[in-house]
Amino acid sequence: MIDIGAFSADPDKLKDDKQVLLIEKHRLVSGENKLTITLADKPSYVGVDPFVKLIDRDAKDNIFKL
Repeated sequence: MIDIGAFSADPDKLKDDKQVLLIEKHRLVSGENKLTITLADKPSYVGVDPFVKLIDRDAKDNIFKL
């Protein structure tokens, strides 16, 4: 299981919990994975393991700006 997140601000610069729109755990498998998430507000950033809880050689590619 891995965290999937959606944010109204850059996750590296969060000022309060209201900027976290979603954090959910999902099982991802090798290959292509598709998730559909419906939110009340449009996120500015989305990410996989956004708080780098797992070992990662390049954590900078975990967050995507929309």
